[in-house]
Amino acid sequence: MRKPPKLIVSLPGRDVPSVREEAQRAKAAGADIAELRLDRWPVETLERLPQLFPSPIPLLATLRSRAEGGEGPDDELTRARWIERASELPFELVDLELRRDSRRRSLEASRSVLSVHLPSAHPVEAWAPLLERASAGEAFVKVVFPATLEELATEVLPRLPVHRNGPFVLHTTGASGPLLRAWGMRLGLAAVYAQLPRTPPGSRRSAPPVESAQIPVDHLHHYFRHGGEGPLQVLLGHPVAHSFSPAIHANWIRQLDRSGLYIALDVATPAEFDHALRLLEERGANGVNVTHPWKQLALSLSDSASASARTVGAANTLRFENGRRLAENTDVQAVSRRIRELREDGSWDGRSLTVIGTGASASATLFAAKELGIEAVVAGRNPAAANALAARYGAKTWESSAPSPASLLVHATPVGREQERSLDVNLAPLLSRSTYLLDFVYRPADPVLARAAAAAGARYEDGYRLLVYQAARSFELFWGRPLDASLEHRQLEEPPCAA
Repeated sequence: MRKPPKLIVSLPGRDVPSVREEAQRAKAAGADIAELRLDRWPVETLERLPQLFPSPIPLLATLRSRAEGGEGPDDELTRARWIERASELPFELVDLELRRDSRRRSLEASRSVLSVHLPSAHPVEAWAPLLERASAGEAFVKVVFPATLEELATEVLPRLPVHRNGPFVLHTTGASGPLLRAWGMRLGLAAVYAQLPRTPPGSRRSAPPVESAQIPVDHLHHYFRHGGEGPLQVLLGHPVAHSFSPAIHANWIRQLDRSGLYIALDVATPAEFDHALRLLEERGANGVNVTHPWKQLALSLSDSASASARTVGAANTLRFENGRRLAENTDVQAVSRRIRELREDGSWDGRSLTVIGTGASASATLFAAKELGIEAVVAGRNPAAANALAARYGAKTWESSAPSPASLLVHATPVGREQERSLDVNLAPLLSRSTYLLDFVYRPADPVLARAAAAAGARYEDGYRLLVYQAARSFELFWGRPLDASLEHRQLEEPPCAA
């Protein structure tokens, strides 16, 4: 078995108290080293560096230059002064930029990381020779550059298995970044840079991760502890940074002590989505979840599909099996389960519901309603789309029905998430004190639906339960056995960490 890479957590803190707290969290989550980004610190606080010691975990000091994507100085003299200061303190490692600091190495080689951060994509001829600088002297050589998923598959991965002179780290940014980190052990990387564990809702939030392509260190620690070769599952969408799915699946993987890893990839174009599927299949992933806006595309790229996925016209899960892509829509199963529960516990009369939206989630709701014999009404900002969707499921449109408050109102648009448009449907006529509003959006950044429900005296439920229900069904598809009900219940009681 390969030796696990060192897990290095890049700390986002910019002062001594924040870094000390983050270092404790990093150590508890399984990190080996914590990276301190000195270029992000205000100049006046740098004199407080000695207060970091003794540290709960070995520290790596980094002064990333502006030329290489950081906030620090580019000129060698200024950099040399700070590196000299860092070398006098008990940092485990000090990051030296190969292009700026190699002639001013006042510390022993074993404490140095030689790094190059290329600001744009480069052909293999540009970055591969840099890795050859690795030798037995330095801790490792680190090279980072942007790469698409296609470039990862065709240029980066084929070059990595060749013999190196010494320990090295190769990371990419962009959609390919999490994959290269996830495969760090099987690729023989000396270290993998990770982010802090996500913080639970309601707790004091950490600053955003230093690099969005980093995976939470606790997820990687569990995966590498099991050999780093277990099944990989991936969430594909745009955006995906808000998603709780990686945390939910990671919790279940850890609680069942399975060898596996679930990560999110932000794929911005249909072509990149297609490249992601091809690469994941070739490299042994066993399935993907799909979120907005690629659910329809996922269905079109499948080899076979369940009846619900075909009827809805969208898939949020693809399973890879014997060279085939099998499509499922676990949103249907989740919303069907939830509306049955609401009918059985008396939260609504069970006769009719109204759906806001005309996309994949709205279609999943209408499919579930039709299967359960429930009358449905569609309210959408686009009358033509609403009419077409209503016709497919034998439903009515809100404009053509007698406008009245809904007993069950299902919100099935992205409104409420960050950077989403405002809701173009007038909620007031749809809400009353007897309305139960079920929102597909979970933990909304802008709780516009919750506010409207409160103003009308209606009951409101965000989409977290729906997320857990569909995740449990996806987990079953990926692993080939149902999830224990106690784990699902615990997940509902203890929401996961926010992005």
